[in-house]
Amino acid sequence: MINNNASHVAASHWLWTTSSAAVRSWFLRNGLQLNPDKSEVVIVGTSHQLRSAASISSIDVAGSRLPVSDKLKSLGVTINSSLRFDCHAINVAMPQWHAIITLEPFATFAAC
Repeated sequence: MINNNASHVAASHWLWTTSSAAVRSWFLRNGLQLNPDKSEVVIVGTSHQLRSAASISSIDVAGSRLPVSDKLKSLGVTINSSLRFDCHAINVAMPQWHAIITLEPFATFAAC
């Protein structure tokens, strides 16, 4: 969470740095390495918090610099920075919509 208040910004930075160090430590203990080419970062928050964080273009996670995205896809689910599933619904519905449009000429034959 990012806030315009200087003390909150400092606390958020400290929390992020501590969390990133914990993630890096966990990766090392478990023999893992973060693949920056397959990793995404999204900042989640209210519209006010997201406006405050708009200048952040990348974040250091476990020793890798990752670009900040407005949405990410994990296990087939697309989530945006407001934790809304609009993008996911569109991604799921579009292939079905195209199939319906393709089959539409045959619909008159299927009608009873």
